[in-house]
Amino acid sequence: MVTVTPLAKLRSVKGDDNFNEGNYTGTTFTLKVAGDRETVQINDAKGATRFAHYLDALLEVRERMTKLPSLGVQGGIARRAAIDKSDIESAYRELADRNEPVVEPPVLRAEGNAPLGLLPIGIAFGVAFLGIFVLNGFNRVLRDNAQFGIVTDVPPAERPLALRAYLLDPRNTRHRDKAEVMLANYYAPALAFLRDSATDADLRQNMLPLLTALSKAKQPLISVRVREEPGVRIDGIEFGAERAAERQGQIGKRLATTLTKSVGATLVEVVEITEPDIPAMIDVRYKFVPAPANPSMFRVEWTVAIRETAEGRPASKVLPGVNAWSSTNRFGQFHQQETGNFMRALLGADIPEDGAPPG
Repeated sequence: MVTVTPLAKLRSVKGDDNFNEGNYTGTTFTLKVAGDRETVQINDAKGATRFAHYLDALLEVRERMTKLPSLGVQGGIARRAAIDKSDIESAYRELADRNEPVVEPPVLRAEGNAPLGLLPIGIAFGVAFLGIFVLNGFNRVLRDNAQFGIVTDVPPAERPLALRAYLLDPRNTRHRDKAEVMLANYYAPALAFLRDSATDADLRQNMLPLLTALSKAKQPLISVRVREEPGVRIDGIEFGAERAAERQGQIGKRLATTLTKSVGATLVEVVEITEPDIPAMIDVRYKFVPAPANPSMFRVEWTVAIRETAEGRPASKVLPGVNAWSSTNRFGQFHQQETGNFMRALLGADIPEDGAPPG
């Protein structure tokens, strides 16, 4: 009979070596799994050592993954301007530094005189060479396989973060191509939605490379900035200059929320940039201009610059608003219609803070 013990909820493990009249007979592993205890007996010394290394790696990587910085937007805006990549890299790099050779457990032998001469010295050097150069490479293979196994064992909702952590370690090579394909597949629905739903063809073509690059980025960040520029003077409180910061804050919040929910909270983190001299990957400027058919009224004019990377060259587009407005209108009505139209042109959706993701 074969007993299968899932290791997804493994909490601790203890191994005891067994001897009979001085001879090694096997190792008994006691596994604590979700409150239960399971016992595994391995009678092969090398197999027991490999199993111990795997369980040790499983426990330590799982513990460190729980400490990785979470992705998401609080109140529609990113909680910080960047993620310290060392927090993610250290989770796997410390395990990558484990290069212990497989060592047989000690075996008691009868007393006798120690051998003399060059032969024992040669044997000792041979064993050292084997441990350093041969088993070292073998351990790297075991470590890589064990780490990728942990990645595939985590729940699907957490797997993008685990895949990215695996790819951050350059010494993980055996499953790198497969991991890159798996991570890219998580972005495929968002790319398909943008391709099918964004109403402005130019903005759609500029956004697709930006989202595609996220699957290969070390940190899936998109920086955004929204600024209201001086335009036609409008009397009244709703559209007056004194409320410019409040208006651009609401529009920026709507942009961050829609972008995060369209792509996925575990696949992108939106970072708001307020400094005017730092390039943003999505830079939105808007101003109020006279309405063409009625100069006594006004409409909004959007200017969007999109960069695939923060250092990249921007692709810009001017997008005129749809409706004409007057100072007697409420900004809430304007925000619902004009900001909504702009979000659908850029991202294919307009999602409020309490709204559900598309699809």
